[in-house]
Amino acid sequence: MFRRALAAAVAAFISVPPAFARQASTEVAVEVPTDGGGMLMLSRSWRFARHFYAGIVGGGGRIDRDFTIGATPGHPELKASARTIVLPFIGPRITLAFPTVALSIGYAAFHARTDLDVHWPGAPTLTGRTSGWGTAIYSPLLELDFYSEKQDLVYGVGIGGFFGTTFADLKAASSVNEIQTNANPIDALTVHVKVLWGDDRSERMQRSEDAEGL
Repeated sequence: MFRRALAAAVAAFISVPPAFARQASTEVAVEVPTDGGGMLMLSRSWRFARHFYAGIVGGGGRIDRDFTIGATPGHPELKASARTIVLPFIGPRITLAFPTVALSIGYAAFHARTDLDVHWPGAPTLTGRTSGWGTAIYSPLLELDFYSEKQDLVYGVGIGGFFGTTFADLKAASSVNEIQTNANPIDALTVHVKVLWGDDRSERMQRSEDAEGL
């Protein structure tokens, strides 16, 4: 029921833009986490002021994360790896966009399934699976944009990430040991690559390039 209502709200928001919004833009981005995996993200935004855009972002994919679990009474420092399938990932997003630089941040709800492996020295590997809903900040922290006049598209590359995750504690167990950790499975720095079309940014970027050539 919740997912149907969410899907209906998103469809209505995308098809009927706010009355006071100006040009709309569509962005497709790939986020490549530093430890592996990949997320495909789709954004739909409207321009409300000269450099200010707001809209919605959604996507999904896989995020891999390698980390350590600090030593505590009862176990040594342990190496762990989490492999997380994220789908859906959806929420509002705001962007400050200039001719060649953009900053953006979003806050989203997501559903994830995490497979956790914990390597215990001298003992069998602990394994576990955790599924559930959570929230996270999605942020292409800083990106450089390039306008292709031939294709009338804006391409961008930069640094992004998923931060501030709230999610269920991860659990893993073997025949002799068990462990629980509050490590966030999708907190990750990413390489952000995008293509954008459908707004006036290409025109403004072209005017800026023309002015530089004078």
